[in-house]
Formats: sequence, C-alpha cells, structure tokens
Amino acid sequence: MFDHRFTRCVTGLFAAGVLIGALGLISCSEPARQGSDPTPSASDRGDAATVPGLRSGRLDVFAAASLTDVFTTIEPMVARRLPGVDLDVNFAGSSTLREQIIAGAPADVIVSANRQIVDDLVDGGAIDGAPTVFAVNSLTLVVPSGNPGEISSLDDLERSGLLVGVCAAAVPCGVLAQEYFAARGVTPSIVTEEPDVRTLLAKVISGELDAGFVYRTDALAKSEAVEVVELPEIAEMTTEYVAARVAQSTHPDAGQGFIELLKDPQVQAILLDQGFVLP
Repeated sequence: MFDHRFTRCVTGLFAAGVLIGALGLISCSEPARQGSDPTPSASDRGDAATVPGLRSGRLDVFAAASLTDVFTTIEPMVARRLPGVDLDVNFAGSSTLREQIIAGAPADVIVSANRQIVDDLVDGGAIDGAPTVFAVNSLTLVVPSGNPGEISSLDDLERSGLLVGVCAAAVPCGVLAQEYFAARGVTPSIVTEEPDVRTLLAKVISGELDAGFVYRTDALAKSEAVEVVELPEIAEMTTEYVAARVAQSTHPDAGQGFIELLKDPQVQAILLDQGFVLP
C-alpha cells in the first residue's frame, strides 16, 4: 500500500567521525501537497499491467531538491504503477545525497541533478546497473518580485552592498554558477552559499537576498514571487538529471520500476511542463 507521504528532508553533510549507526536521518514526513495529477491514459489507469516482479515494502529514494515539485505531481502515478510500495523521498542537495549514501544511509535509488555525482558513486561501487539520464535543467538568475536591488545586468552583480546568493560549490547549481562567473569574468557580491537550490530560492523570495542563481525550473515554480533577470548565455549552463539504483538496495525491482517511470511519456510531459528539457 502506497504511504501517500513524501519525506521533505533537506539535510546537511554528515559531521566527520559520526558513526553510521548514529546518522539518524530525520524522517520529516508531511502530507504531500496536492499536485495536478495528469489525466491517466488507458495504460496508466490500471488497464495495463503494473511493473512486474515488484515486492511490497518501503522504497527509499534520495532525490535532488529541485525535483520536489515533479515528484509531488507524479505521486499518484507512482501509487498506481508500483502497488504495494511505500515511497519515502529524501530531498537534499545532490552532493549531500552522495555523502549520505557513501556513509551507508539506507537508499534504494539516487536521483541526482549532476551526472558526475552518480559517476563518483559508480566508481566507488555504490551503484548497481547503468544510470539513466531523464531530464536537463539550466541556470538562471532570479530576484524578488519588484526587483528591489535594481539588477538588470552582470555588472550590477558586482555592486558593493548587493546581496547575491549561490548554491554551495559542491552542489550542481553552485557548480554551474561558478562556471558561469569564470566564463563571463565577473565576481558577484556573493554573501551566502546554500546547501541546496530550494533553500537559496526561499531566501530570495523572503527578501533576504537581492538575487540568487537557481535553476530555470525553480524560477518557473515560484514565478509569482520572483522575477527572472535575463543574462547573456546563461541558458547554456545546463546539467543532466540522472537516476540510478543503489547497490545496497533491498528493493531493486521496485527501484528499477521507479527509474523506468521517470522515462514514461506522461512523466516526461510533466517535466517539460515544469521547465525541464528532455535529453
């Protein structure tokens, strides 16, 4: 039976020396927000066979924070296609997810906003099977509604006193931002590096920051609260979203079924609607 709960955790990197048995990943479950469940096709209403070989049980998916809205929207589809599977999703920055898995956290699937992070896990023997690329995202600059910092160009970002935020350097959106700054030869007035893109976006919305470099999808998701500032060639800063089964998974069939669902035409349509690009 599907749990109808999504774990909304955004955890920091584990402190050095903490025993795996004391990791205590916080299960901060809350009722899932009601996303717009797309009208199911004949193949998704239950008229078609569900994923074969699945065993009931909990499926732990470690997913990039930027996928929060997508995974909320597809929740009903997961319930139909993976019957008897209780889905728990741990949302965090992709680099944090990697460190959690390396430290032994119980995960069945990782869904990263960066291919290199999954490649690192593959090299370390932590991944079973070939990773799947299912979406692409791009970098953008957002400001609070009304643009109180009066930002309209790259040069404005170097003004003294301006409060600009990015993701941490190890996080995919932070990697893209630093690559963009280097390519354009700018040094913005960065005052914070956040652990994931949703935390950064929240600080822009609240007015704590004058601007933040987030993903295009995040800007679209909160378009009523932020404005996009068009910058030259920033759309060319892209990252691939990759899903893979964790080698220590206790539910590999369910994990593979979840990964295959991400390539389903209906899910791909949802990704496009939320601003992602298909690979």
